[in-house]
Amino acid sequence: MYSPLEILDDLEIGAIGNQDTEIRGSVEVAFVSFRLYNLAANFSRELADYIIYMIDVSAGDKIPRKGGPGITQADLLVNNKTDLAEAVGADLSVMERDALRMRDGGPFVFAQVKHGVGVEEIVNNILPSWEAATGKKRH
Repeated sequence: MYSPLEILDDLEIGAIGNQDTEIRGSVEVAFVSFRLYNLAANFSRELADYIIYMIDVSAGDKIPRKGGPGITQADLLVNNKTDLAEAVGADLSVMERDALRMRDGGPFVFAQVKHGVGVEEIVNNILPSWEAATGKKRH
């Protein structure tokens, strides 16, 4: 399993308010996180080399079916907090079916990131793009 420190070498991030982030130093990977409360909200593919769209299973199993650019266009869809599915009545098989349909077979992962479940699969989806962008190989 990879730790963030293995991937993020020499990273300094200074945030000013909630709007501006400055990255200085030698950066191979920077994760920028923001919340989209509107599934139809647009995002620009030009702003990132690789886009991960993470949804919370506790929001219900209808989320993948609702579509929107994050669901349909992100490089990777992560369905996080699968351990809460039963408690909120979310059916993971429905989420899988809808993710396959809405993403036209594009990659998605079921995860419990807090507990390390699915993290290796997420990394394995990201690494080929990182390797292609940097010309480096990760062992």
